[in-house]
Amino acid sequence: MSAGLEPEGQGKPPFRKIQLRCATNGMAACATNTMLGYLRGLGAVRPAAGPGPAADAGHLLERLGAFLADERGLADKTRGAHLDSARRFLAE
Repeated sequence: MSAGLEPEGQGKPPFRKIQLRCATNGMAACATNTMLGYLRGLGAVRPAAGPGPAADAGHLLERLGAFLADERGLADKTRGAHLDSARRFLAE
């Protein structure tokens, strides 16, 4: 690291261990996660956001169906096609 950029009280990151771990687990994702973890440990990056509020897929599909019928005025067959697509999307 350049002079003045190394954090106080922190040694050099264990780059050899990182290289070995990333070589077996997929380089891009591993390197990104390792670097973010290191920067979070220094307080330079905010902690990872937790998962958002869990939504019941059935409730979402029900609301979408009501919206498509009431607001958009779609016919049953068309609404069913949209709901099938949304159901597949939510399953992934």
